Amino acid sequence: LITAPLSAPYLIAAAINGSEATSPPVEVRLFKIWQLMSFTPLPGVPFPPAMAYQIVILKQLNEGCAAVRKAVFMEEQGFQQEFDDVDDRAYHVLIQDGERPVATGRLFTEDGETYLIGRVAVLSAYRGQHLGEHVVTALEQQAKACGAKCITLSAQCRAAGFYEKLGYTKTEEYHMDEFCPHVTMRKAF
Repeated sequence: LITAPLSAPYLIAAAINGSEATSPPVEVRLFKIWQLMSFTPLPGVPFPPAMAYQIVILKQLNEGCAAVRKAVFMEEQGFQQEFDDVDDRAYHVLIQDGERPVATGRLFTEDGETYLIGRVAVLSAYRGQHLGEHVVTALEQQAKACGAKCITLSAQCRAAGFYEKLGYTKTEEYHMDEFCPHVTMRKAF
């Protein structure tokens, strides 16, 4: 883990042998520490201290990723079928604030060329800090490292604008996931 203060985003990829007792086996870990200074404090309100986050890419779903997805998709949004067999073969990104899991997403492929991003979730108390963007960026970097030519995702229609800002394009494919309308979106490399 990098402890030196950094003024710009800094990314390191390190091979991990899976021997850490506190985490599941990992193929690649990404550490990213940045200071959130994207807002201006109000007059008379003290400027909050800089926060450091850790981004980890896991080869299997862990308790932290599951907890964030359960809080956002099941408890907050009311989905019933959040976990599936894809979780067993996907990469999972976890952003932590210290030891607290605060954001997650997953990445998988069916054919080795097109990768699918899904289950991007940020705890409500941490929204507005660009953590969702960092989740998607980390998943995109992992997809590129795996040789992806294209990424697709199934966005909640109300969140399509978020993905458009990140370079994704809507297709004509709309569908319902439980009770919620979704649109398929794509991004080519």
